[in-house]
Amino acid sequence: MSYFITAIGIVYVVFGVLYFVRPDYAIAIIDFFKVGKRIFIGKIVKAVLGLLLIVCAQGAVFPWVPRVIGILALAGVVVTYALGTEKAFAMMDWFKQEKRIRVIAVVAELVGILLIYSA
Repeated sequence: MSYFITAIGIVYVVFGVLYFVRPDYAIAIIDFFKVGKRIFIGKIVKAVLGLLLIVCAQGAVFPWVPRVIGILALAGVVVTYALGTEKAFAMMDWFKQEKRIRVIAVVAELVGILLIYSA
């Protein structure tokens, strides 16, 4: 089970580095999810990753780390559903600035490293 946590952590680190180096990739992904109902695909992926982290946490060295990150991911899904599509799109537009994307990329890298360490 800790292999799943390690794999998710590696994905976080890879995307964090990619988005830090090339923020235009993150902007392209944001624009992709703003078309039609694609935002729901992102919410489903986020919910599945959150549930996977919570379920696999019992096999980790520090099980509270993946549980907390999984709960935060599920909370993010609930918040974006509660806000509605228009406000979610407005939030996505707010995140499209290069400086904000780089800050989020660093946070993603740190979360990924923390997940890898906790597994």
